[in-house]
Amino acid sequence: HCVVTITRNSTDFIEPPQPTAAVIKPAVCTVRDVKAYNTVAGALSTSNITRDLNTVEGESWFLTLNSSDQFTLEPGMYKIDALIPAFGVDYSQAMLWSTTNGAIFKNAASLVVNGLTNITQIISMDVPVFTITSSHQFEIKQNCSGSGVSETHAGGAPSSWSGNGSGVKSIYTTVTIQKLK
Repeated sequence: HCVVTITRNSTDFIEPPQPTAAVIKPAVCTVRDVKAYNTVAGALSTSNITRDLNTVEGESWFLTLNSSDQFTLEPGMYKIDALIPAFGVDYSQAMLWSTTNGAIFKNAASLVVNGLTNITQIISMDVPVFTITSSHQFEIKQNCSGSGVSETHAGGAPSSWSGNGSGVKSIYTTVTIQKLK
């Protein structure tokens, strides 16, 4: 018959891990201007033109697409990134416009490509994290200058171009929205 005695020293004790804050995965959705393969994105102008937004993908429970060009976000914390193309222009500028306040919410960097009329400029807009305390309505606006401004191919090739295959959708303005809180 044998007796075993176990004793612990205070130095043998290890604290159990403490609970930490949960990592919250943001809800992410993409709002785009999607058109048929042979349809261009629309007109360009030296004044601000509202870009079309007609398709929502992803987790969009926090967003309402109000028309073919405006979206409303519910109260919360957000991060927005956007790509806004323009074909055949010398200068292009885009902005996130607050229709709720009737003012620019965030300007994007401007692009200048003088003398290169057969290229597509793509403006990248990075809107830093922001919080809204009530529902807020937005749209993407763009203005351009140069010879391509008189044509109707913002973000796309001229209607005479046949490089895009039948049945392949054309994607123009793209806005990615993350709801952080």
